[in-house]
Order: sequence, then structure tokens, then C-alpha cells
Amino acid sequence: MNEFMKKIFDRKIFDSKINLVNTQKSEQARKSRKKN
Repeated sequence: MNEFMKKIFDRKIFDSKINLVNTQKSEQARKSRKKN
């Protein structure tokens, strides 16, 4: 894999991790709102 592809690949992994964290945070926020 060349450097360019590697950068894109790393970026995609990074973005998907960020998305996952944001999804989990919003899920938790929704649940805590339901409790109150």
C-alpha cells in the first residue's frame, strides 16, 4: 500500500472512530433525558 492510500485509510478509520464516539455520546444523552 502506498503512502497516499495509507493516509486515506488512516483517515477513514479515524473518522469512523469519531463517529462511533459521537453516536455513543448522543445515545447516552438521549437515555439520560428519558430518565429525568
